[in-house]
Amino acid sequence: MERKALAIANNDLVYLWWTYSEKIPDCLGFSIRRFQKGKAPVALPAFVGFALGKKGDTPAVKPTTTDYWPIQSYQWKDLFVPEETQVTYEIVPVRGTPGKKLHAIADLAVRTSPTKATDTIGRHRVVFNRGIISTQALSKQLLRRASGSASAAALSKYIGTPRDPIRLNLAGEAIGALTSLLDRARDDGGKCYCALYELTDPELIAALKKCKGHVEIILANADSTREEDGKKRKVYDGTNAETRKQLHEVLGGALHDRLLPKGGAIGHNKFVIYVNKAGTPKAVLTGSMNWTATGLCAQSNNILMIESDDIAARYLDYWQRLLADDAEQAPRLRSENAKASPKLSLGNKQGTARVWFAPNTKRKTKPTQDPPAPPDMKEVFQAISAARHGVLFLLFSPGAPSILQKLTTVSEQRATATEEFFVRGAISDAKTASQFTTRVYNDSLLKAPNMLITGIAGISDQFSYWEKELSKLGHAVVHDKIVVIDPFGDDCVVVTGSHNLGYKASYSNDENLCIIRGNRAMAEAYTAHVLDVVNHYNWRYKLAETKKKGGGTKKAFSDLDETAGWQDKYFKGSFLKNRDMFFFPT
Repeated sequence: MERKALAIANNDLVYLWWTYSEKIPDCLGFSIRRFQKGKAPVALPAFVGFALGKKGDTPAVKPTTTDYWPIQSYQWKDLFVPEETQVTYEIVPVRGTPGKKLHAIADLAVRTSPTKATDTIGRHRVVFNRGIISTQALSKQLLRRASGSASAAALSKYIGTPRDPIRLNLAGEAIGALTSLLDRARDDGGKCYCALYELTDPELIAALKKCKGHVEIILANADSTREEDGKKRKVYDGTNAETRKQLHEVLGGALHDRLLPKGGAIGHNKFVIYVNKAGTPKAVLTGSMNWTATGLCAQSNNILMIESDDIAARYLDYWQRLLADDAEQAPRLRSENAKASPKLSLGNKQGTARVWFAPNTKRKTKPTQDPPAPPDMKEVFQAISAARHGVLFLLFSPGAPSILQKLTTVSEQRATATEEFFVRGAISDAKTASQFTTRVYNDSLLKAPNMLITGIAGISDQFSYWEKELSKLGHAVVHDKIVVIDPFGDDCVVVTGSHNLGYKASYSNDENLCIIRGNRAMAEAYTAHVLDVVNHYNWRYKLAETKKKGGGTKKAFSDLDETAGWQDKYFKGSFLKNRDMFFFPT
């Protein structure tokens, strides 16, 4: 029987996919074992078991391993992988009696290639936080600590408190990553140049103050809202006002206010440039993460640190243009931003990056009809059109037009041509999600669009093995702005930065966008993150939509099947073959 397995990793997890050419008789699922040099194999944890007894029963056993509760799917993730350690995985078909330890079906296991959970890719770093709050683990932590109340207020308190265990767990490596260039500047006598949007986290603010003499900051206005007479009213710079006051007192003229006019434009950057003692730009940190407690802990976010003199210099030129612009987003700033930079090397066999900056259009606002494509979005759209196998994405609130309209167009073109096009994505904005969520698997066709785009939700009530979850804290849940194209080939593309991946950001906002080509290790790290988020929310969103329509949880959830029949849906038509064209391209 033909079989394949794939393991890819980022700094926080390993994601696994596997495939078999046919159904396995008597198979109740798969046990997943992790192998690590010098240690006995470890069966991975499992979280859903076989059916409970009568209605209202609580689980007879605590969550156990896949030796007892097998995986009835062809993908899984290892959230407990030891970091910076080479591991391999064995996927083992099992049979036996539900409720007891299951036994391997002989000669059908499949082993992955070695992988390592690390944030280091060549000389660069890629860091993802653990900002998904609709999890069973967090719900149980909150219930233990908050007197039986898993409330948003309790979570806000914990994530806003430096060194709190919940904060440290959700932020993961993000706090250390965000402050690493500040530490380098202070230790080496260099200097950091920051362009920031929302800045309210006390620990991060303290790190900036500690770097006095080695840091300059452009801090944009970030508005807030307040209730007045039962209506929400916008407060200009309400988010950053107190931080701005504190930093002026400590940093003096090293804090530069970028107070854009009231309206739709925002200074949306979140980057830090490190310049060494000799005055040479050496590294830049960018990504989607605002410097707030929610950005660290209650949204999914990514951080990219590029160690490149040329790329850091491009960012420093942009930082200086912002400073000279005097918060006008004037024609000179826009015309300079519209110029395409060359593709710059990321190092030997590490691919290239082109960086774009916004605003980069002649007009300050997007026309309501037939808006011309901004230059940065043109390149992103071209990359999507050129995708050979598929596209993955995470979005907050892109507006329109955006990559979503482009994905729709390309999927329609591929459908007409009966060509493959694998799409997986998640959208945080509820209105946008309602327009674009789809589950089109085309099981009957081998070459045709296979799309799953999901919105965001948590588990709203306790049932079966599940506790009630918080779904969000604040406006955003997915705050990433990511596109990954053909990640398992030499022509892979990763798009990331502060840019929301729609026209509005290019027309109206201060933004940065990094398009990385040919770095497969980086593409796989982003792929693991995107699919972790998509697959986490997909079932939860389906559950919430079923409930909205008056359906019960049984329509969206079932315990493990006690027969081998769970395989049937995967072998209907060409489901696995279609998926495998993306994950195991030839």
